[in-house]
Amino acid sequence: MQVAPQRVLELVQYLGRLEPGIRPQGILIHEPASGHFPFEAAPYVAAVRAVMDATGWTEPPQQAGGTLSAAGSGLLLVHVTAGYGLAHATVLECLAAGCNGVMASLCEEAEPASVHASSLLDLVNLSRLGNPHVAAHFNMDQLRAAAQEVSAMVLRAQREADKTAEREAAQQAQQQQQQQQAKPPTASTSPSHSRQPLILGHA
Repeated sequence: MQVAPQRVLELVQYLGRLEPGIRPQGILIHEPASGHFPFEAAPYVAAVRAVMDATGWTEPPQQAGGTLSAAGSGLLLVHVTAGYGLAHATVLECLAAGCNGVMASLCEEAEPASVHASSLLDLVNLSRLGNPHVAAHFNMDQLRAAAQEVSAMVLRAQREADKTAEREAAQQAQQQQQQQQAKPPTASTSPSHSRQPLILGHA
């Protein structure tokens, strides 16, 4: 959207005009929070949502049981990479501007290689803001327990990996020491110096 916003919106318009049977279920926005402030991301989201709504690519009413229809559901999801502490604030701005979902791990520890705003903390913030849909569709106690278990599993795996690395380093050092001790002593190549008398003519 920063480089070629018109091309992006034209693509969204093209996708939105497809038949619901072949139209994607939605669009995923990846927002690098390290490069933007939350208020900068919101206008991009609002522009995309406006085009989706204009073409009829909207989220259908919820069916019985809270499920959504599979075809052409008009989802606009956001995934925000962590940076400068603004990731979760950026998620809230994107949700307020038109996103209707978050694509993220349950907690940050679940994917250490890709640090991003976790979905559980986003749900907690939405609940704190008074969003009634969070409590209606999510069991926060179970999600919290699952996040704690995931964090504990990742921590245990990291500790095991550290112990394995330490053992391998110790074994490698021991092998190198044994190889050094097993080498035969090398003969000195320095020239031998005969004993010289301190006073000429005396031994």
